[in-house]
Amino acid sequence: MIRHKCSVYQLSVCCVAREVRCLENTTFYFAFCLVSLYFLQEMLSNKEFFFLYTSVFLCLLIISNHLLYIIWTSDLNIDSSFDLETFSLNQSTTPAKNKISRMFNLTPMLNNSERFHEELGEYVIFLIITKPPFRLQHRFVCCLESLVALNPETSIVILTVGPYEKFGLKGNEAFDELMQNSTNLYLSSVDVSEVIRDTVLEKFVGSNIQNGVLRKPAHLSDFLRMCLLWKLGGAYIDLDLLIIKNLSPILKLKNFLTCDDDAHLNNAFFGFEKHSPFLMKFMETARRKFDKNDYPSVVKSFNIAFEEAFDMTIEEAVKRRHINGLIHVLDHFVVSPARHWEYKLLFQKNNTGFYEHVINVTYGYHTWNSNSGRDIQDVNSTAPFFVAARKFCPRSIELSGGRI
Repeated sequence: MIRHKCSVYQLSVCCVAREVRCLENTTFYFAFCLVSLYFLQEMLSNKEFFFLYTSVFLCLLIISNHLLYIIWTSDLNIDSSFDLETFSLNQSTTPAKNKISRMFNLTPMLNNSERFHEELGEYVIFLIITKPPFRLQHRFVCCLESLVALNPETSIVILTVGPYEKFGLKGNEAFDELMQNSTNLYLSSVDVSEVIRDTVLEKFVGSNIQNGVLRKPAHLSDFLRMCLLWKLGGAYIDLDLLIIKNLSPILKLKNFLTCDDDAHLNNAFFGFEKHSPFLMKFMETARRKFDKNDYPSVVKSFNIAFEEAFDMTIEEAVKRRHINGLIHVLDHFVVSPARHWEYKLLFQKNNTGFYEHVINVTYGYHTWNSNSGRDIQDVNSTAPFFVAARKFCPRSIELSGGRI
């Protein structure tokens, strides 16, 4: 499992949310803090016993920090008491009465793809969240609502690295309501060590997690999405894609890649069959070319792997659309009509021309949240993203408080 230290801010949020277990566990921590402050005061005011009080203070500081670490990591332990034989998902066409039936631990099913697809259906789209605390921004919930609503025949599985109880359902009314009222949205926890187990990335990812090389949550997500599709097959999509059409025509391709411009692949939306040899090539190249200091390192490896495997440029592959029917390469208009350097087009007010131009040729808007995340506007904005959002995620807009 991945371990994270809990900040004082996260601890206070946990307590404000009245999570009883958190309050019980942190009582000792705050007691240590008070005692530490006492000895700090004595240390500063009593020169005769300065070194004694200093030693006691430092010891208490170390103990309190370790206790804080234990509090957080204990909350990230996933309950593995999961009976695969009795596991059953609600696949009815009416909203589930009890949303717990769609909240489960994926770990025991990682090596049973047949049972997984028997329960969730042929077409499954995964989303992954690796950064605690697991709470969704309003814009992400909006994108999720559009994905769920326009793809009712497809199972949408949000995967959290850690217990889904930490996901923050109570803190986001829009997401809570979406879980209650949809029948194809699932929330699942998973053990990272089991996702990477028996893959070409097992030793690489495992050792880099232990030595702190995989510090960026995005890098961990990049590797997990490949391992997940290697084991189960299906598609992966980023949380910052606003979907405006049904994705079935793309999902039926089974093995597909999308671009963020005419010459570069992107891993924000892609799909592979279980044990795809093409995916194996991408995984091996990602391991070989990984650079911890380069944010899009894994994305770049996709391009390198493809050109090495097929001896052609991405631009040529996009023109062909597919390689002998085995793997499909879709142009950037599919989900990235505004390329990464053009993301502001989505948030420019009165830019109705762009919206009208792409609405008939795209399946969605990649909002490039790493760039646009701070561009929060009124939900009645005339910018293309907000025009589409009011149409395709109306309930999230309504519950967002007026800005998204």
